[in-house]
Amino acid sequence: MIFNLIGPPAVGKTTLATKACSKIRNVGLTSIDHFRATSSSEKDAWTNLTSAILEHDLEHLIVESSGLSWQFREQVTPKIALANKPLQTIKVSCNK
Repeated sequence: MIFNLIGPPAVGKTTLATKACSKIRNVGLTSIDHFRATSSSEKDAWTNLTSAILEHDLEHLIVESSGLSWQFREQVTPKIALANKPLQTIKVSCNK
């Protein structure tokens, strides 16, 4: 199962993902931020994230994305569907 955590910056996506990783077995964690930092362009970052998602061999994968980008919806989701990998999007929010 692929879990896509979406939400605005500083809402707690990383905190939630890190805690989930410590509680769930055979789970990986990746983030669009990691690929933005290591790719030469925004397009390359999303392409590299897509590849990482499709190549993962763990039972579960947590993906952090803002959910504000059309890139996940347009580029990543169709490829996940073609690979028959289940995807669950979880919106993370915070009330002040």
